[in-house]
Amino acid sequence: MTTPKWDDDLENLLSTALAEATPPKRRGKHTPGLGRGNEREVFTKPENWYRVGQVQLVHRGSHIDTLLGLFDELRHVSALDVRRLVATHEALPEHKIEYVTADHWLGEDFKTKPEAPEREIALSLPIILEMGQTLAAALPCFVTAHLSHGGISYLTLDAATTFHGRTPREILSLPKGINILEGLTHECRVRVWGAVQIELQGD
Repeated sequence: MTTPKWDDDLENLLSTALAEATPPKRRGKHTPGLGRGNEREVFTKPENWYRVGQVQLVHRGSHIDTLLGLFDELRHVSALDVRRLVATHEALPEHKIEYVTADHWLGEDFKTKPEAPEREIALSLPIILEMGQTLAAALPCFVTAHLSHGGISYLTLDAATTFHGRTPREILSLPKGINILEGLTHECRVRVWGAVQIELQGD
């Protein structure tokens, strides 16, 4: 599963917040307050962040939507307009969907693949996702494999599908048309490729 890089964005956000929070220096006087190291701790200490919900991130491309993952949405106790997204290992029954468009959300391997497929193959088979926890659909899923350059460029759901984990709290609902290829377990990816090969041999 491709995981977005948060470190650069968090560092830029932290630098901006520190610059705005640092009072101007006065000649000949010492301004009491936090040192810069302590100011950084305000943003880096886990206890200064609290969870407000979960976000299912989806990259919206010109041809396909790609599932990026499920993340806890955290807000800062003193800067309410600042948030962090942290990959979660426990899905809540309810979460919101957020769409992003910039290319930096996608891994290099995905960005080099053409978006327009050369061929599409409809399949029906069990689908298992690894999203911090293992999630499986109750019934075989109807999916479409989009082929390009001898491989699968992306795999889309043909209908809205709900995936369940080991407990009733672990639920992930995905909309029709979303690309789930990057979220498949290794075993499931092998199963999908095998089904595609069978269809190609039958031509």
